[in-house]
Amino acid sequence: MKKTVFATLALLLFSTAAAEAQYTDLYYPQSYFKASMGYSNISSDYSDASGELKFDSSTLTPIQLGYGVSIGHIAFEGELAFHFFEFDFNAVDPTFSYMGDMTAYSLMANAIYKANPNGAGLYVGGGIGMFSASLDGIEDELRGSAIAVQAFAGLDIKVNPQASFFIEGRFMRTLGLDLENDFAFIDFDLEQMGANVGLRYYF
Repeated sequence: MKKTVFATLALLLFSTAAAEAQYTDLYYPQSYFKASMGYSNISSDYSDASGELKFDSSTLTPIQLGYGVSIGHIAFEGELAFHFFEFDFNAVDPTFSYMGDMTAYSLMANAIYKANPNGAGLYVGGGIGMFSASLDGIEDELRGSAIAVQAFAGLDIKVNPQASFFIEGRFMRTLGLDLENDFAFIDFDLEQMGANVGLRYYF
């Protein structure tokens, strides 16, 4: 009888400890750093009577760095990304056609929902922030910034308590990107679609 009572108490104690550990793992905030790189396809809606702006759709940016806090299924993060693209301006008069490049930085605040925070699982997220760009290739550089929004979804695989590997698809759009200098002004939107791979390190 005593053995049965002790066995029952031990089982209850083990179950309570396991449940508490699971609760702690699931709801205790974890900070993390992330780094990723990917392939992107970018397009713009800029065209006027003089010509059309076309971006090279083959590039290995953006490069992203981020810091976040994960609480169970939810995570919040800040993300800094570097973008680089080459472009062609196809003028109606070929004499005025030229090539150049665009460099840009985006700073985003993201919210993420993870289906399985303790193992392999899908996640979805979105963010809003600022996109700052410069267009080079003409006599004077054009600079400007705009609000940007993005959405993404991916697969996160936690390889151990401190690290996870992820792969994701992304979509970003600027909301009215104004680029200007002392002599010129252009206003257009950019759309960027791509895929990233990266690592998150938890601490």
